[in-house]
Amino acid sequence: MTTGFQSDDFVLIGRIDRSGFFASWGGPDGDLFMRPGTILSLMADRAVWGSRAGGFHATNLLLHIAACLLVMSIGKHVFELAGLRKPGLFSFLSACLFAVLPSHSEAVCWVSGRTDLLATVFGLAATLLFIRGRTVPALLLYAAGMLCKESILLLPAIWAIIPRPGEKRKSTPVIIALALAPAAYTAFRLVASPGLFEALTTGGQLASPGWSIGGNVVRALLRTFQPPLPQGAEETMRGLPPAVAALPLAAFTALVVFVIAHRKPSRALVGAALALAAVWLVALLPALRMKVAVFDTQSERFLYFPGTALILLFALLISATAGEGRAATVLLSASAALGFISTMHLARNWSEAGALCADIAGNPALSGRGNTVLANVPDNLNGAYVFRNGLNEAVAMACGTWPDEPVGVLSTHSVSSRADTVDVRVSGDSIRITIPGGERFCSVDGIPRSGGEGGTIALPIPAGAERILYYSSGSIRELMVR
Repeated sequence: MTTGFQSDDFVLIGRIDRSGFFASWGGPDGDLFMRPGTILSLMADRAVWGSRAGGFHATNLLLHIAACLLVMSIGKHVFELAGLRKPGLFSFLSACLFAVLPSHSEAVCWVSGRTDLLATVFGLAATLLFIRGRTVPALLLYAAGMLCKESILLLPAIWAIIPRPGEKRKSTPVIIALALAPAAYTAFRLVASPGLFEALTTGGQLASPGWSIGGNVVRALLRTFQPPLPQGAEETMRGLPPAVAALPLAAFTALVVFVIAHRKPSRALVGAALALAAVWLVALLPALRMKVAVFDTQSERFLYFPGTALILLFALLISATAGEGRAATVLLSASAALGFISTMHLARNWSEAGALCADIAGNPALSGRGNTVLANVPDNLNGAYVFRNGLNEAVAMACGTWPDEPVGVLSTHSVSSRADTVDVRVSGDSIRITIPGGERFCSVDGIPRSGGEGGTIALPIPAGAERILYYSSGSIRELMVR
């Protein structure tokens, strides 16, 4: 509730102020962003709350609560099919654990992460209607969710996996409807967004060089339950073969299989577990090529919708290994408690990043007249976005008017603390920027950059720059004035 606005938040609100509803159709980001449902929710918040970020975050929190309640309702149906004696208890504990998964901080704490919240809420509500035999309303809610984000594209394929009460097999009209729904939306998007086909065929925004599909599946599985690992562990783990990195997961899987085999669960429980595993993989497919960070919170929002199936599978495995008595309740409750502690820690980091955004955007030096260049600015604070983009929109929101000339940004980099000192100095005709060890340059001259911790870069002084500012230790400082 106290996180503030960050990065894309400023861009989206700025586009809404300029273009209204049509901010979701084309614009500066090309024609790939077409999420009118998300834009409508942001427009409503903008009309009610103005520039008070707390109201926007309250909407995110309400959406997250709605998703948790829907997880509980669907979980009760799944656990009844699995033959559990206490489906209500296990669905409630599953919803509690889902509420505090460490991988949810980006989707819930970042206003722009609302796309995943909205799509998931519509998708789960549609699934609940489909389970109850109301196929047409379910398809309408599916369409509404797709207009918020495409993460639920394969939801009809999931419905084909989930059995409905008293249903031996799905009728031909239902199968045709489930097959046509994703195809129809894909055709609509290709017509409405001609640039989408090129992006899909060439990689575009979806490409994550160096990240294998198998590695992403393991990474998504671990990060759903596990908070980001300490930055200090990155260098150690980087050199490990994937097989070695997956050993803990393999050992845990072997233990679960051994215990389940020893307890001999019912065929209904095994079938439900296999169905949930298949649902998780299908839900993950649209984001399978996207990079999910292990050492910070970036892109973990892609795990929000798939996490609904994974959390139910986890609860089902607990019931199969520990039974349905006190032991299972204690294990699920302890998992939720650990998740709550991790989530609170991550939420504080997002709050600090939002405060840093407000401090930078409100600096009077950025709202002055003349051609101003900012040599460097934080891209993120321990993974929580700061100014990957949106600096000029943030300055306009802070001072109430758009600057005479946009502030140019030469480089962005990560920071681990607001106290991080960045050394920036003029050397001849260039600007030398040195960031602390362990941090990374994220973009240089607007071009994304990957790899390379710490170090120094030298950039030419932009022609025509009247003032050059820089960021260090949580504030904007003056480097030179012409």
